[in-house]
Amino acid sequence: MKISVLEDSKIGAVYTPPYWANWLIDQGKVYEKWLSGFRICDPTGGEGVFIIELIKRAIKNGLPMSKELLGRLGYIEIDPHACKAFLDAANQAVGVMSQYIKFYNADVLIELIEEKFDILIGNPPWVNFCDLSSDYKEILKEKFISEGLVSDTRSVLFGSSRIDLAALVINVAMGRLLSPSGNAYFYLPSSLYYGDNAHKGWRSFKANGRCFATKWIYEFSKTRIFDRVGTSYCAAAFEIDNLQKFPVRCFKEENESLNWKETELRPLKDSSDQWVENNSSFDPSSIKVRILKNQIPRQGVNTCGANDIFIFNERPTYLPTEYLFPLVTKEIFKAKDTHPVKWILIPYEKKTARPLPWLRIENHPSLAEYLLRHKSKLIGRKGKIIRSSIEKGFWWSLLGVGQYSFAPYKIIWQSYGKKHFLPLLMTPYKDMTWQGNQAMNAFIPCWNMSDAERILIELSNPMIEKAFCMLNGEGKCNWAQPGKVKKILFINEPIEIQQCLF
Repeated sequence: MKISVLEDSKIGAVYTPPYWANWLIDQGKVYEKWLSGFRICDPTGGEGVFIIELIKRAIKNGLPMSKELLGRLGYIEIDPHACKAFLDAANQAVGVMSQYIKFYNADVLIELIEEKFDILIGNPPWVNFCDLSSDYKEILKEKFISEGLVSDTRSVLFGSSRIDLAALVINVAMGRLLSPSGNAYFYLPSSLYYGDNAHKGWRSFKANGRCFATKWIYEFSKTRIFDRVGTSYCAAAFEIDNLQKFPVRCFKEENESLNWKETELRPLKDSSDQWVENNSSFDPSSIKVRILKNQIPRQGVNTCGANDIFIFNERPTYLPTEYLFPLVTKEIFKAKDTHPVKWILIPYEKKTARPLPWLRIENHPSLAEYLLRHKSKLIGRKGKIIRSSIEKGFWWSLLGVGQYSFAPYKIIWQSYGKKHFLPLLMTPYKDMTWQGNQAMNAFIPCWNMSDAERILIELSNPMIEKAFCMLNGEGKCNWAQPGKVKKILFINEPIEIQQCLF
């Protein structure tokens, strides 16, 4: 048995119950195809439930286990302990004949396997790139890029760090292991189809230079197949060497009795956008929200875990007023009362949107004393971007602060966990500009009142809320986050997003 490339090789392992292995086998008619001569493989085999269930079904039907029949089965798995469990089960089922199964204790992402198969079936690992070990991240970075899933290493580290490892597994397995016009059937996270920009590259549907297409999707919303998986998931069928065409058939679960409602899916606008229902009542061309490059939607100010230092329930009189700003809270949206109930400290220069130099802070003894009192906690904050600022000496920095933060007018909305899109126009409170509250709020900055009023009217188009609902965000954390809003805006200049790292 070959030893795995990693010491900890249970990477995102969530095993498929036998019932659901057979369910997916039936949807793809994999058993019948195996008997007719097709070669079948599970590229992330775990304990081998898909292959073992095929063998058990054949034995139950009285078929003799021949070298030819078993030789058309393949199993690949990184974890040596899971490999042993599979071999034990195979030996128990067919004895010494199990030696004819194409068996590999290998990482399908790293090790070259020359064998080709007609059908892949399985349940790829359930883990995000950002949750992998540092060593494994280093190994896989270039593979995410070479497969076209992200544009560069920085994308993997930052904006696309939430990309699912399953996306890479599916691409590598199909691109390298499938014979021409082969098929694949996988359980996979629904975010590959419905997620934001993290999976935009995957939706180009290229695998090792070969195109592939999704043929159908079963979307589970009631039944819990995997006890340890909290994310939404689906089952999908693929065909390699075939261009993606729309609409795609989708079966949505209506209740736990597996009653399915058939619908159709297509991208929202561009081919790599999130998929939405092919709804004839939705007209994306009717959405015309015109903004400039410097008005792209933004999240609120992020304290990086230091809310108790930067946010106050009452305006503190001992700190300089020019660095204290009214903070948007849920009360404002409920009562439309623009009297602030919270304040946020932003020790930044308004003109440059950079952290105040320490010499400037020392001109305000009370501010310097306050920050020094909390220095150890501020220096200890985690996260790659905030660490960059801290390591440059600006340990009082925040994230989400730019010149847009000090725009006098903001069209602001609740972007997290909502079902309705209700933007508000916020004008300065006693000459101080309102600030959004981290991921809870998003906003479009404006520098004159007439422009703000126009954008508010254009954002009030009911088709926008319908678009967010179609983008599968109702009640979720990504309900109306900036990335999703940008999909429906008309921007007069090319977008160039820059993050201050001072």
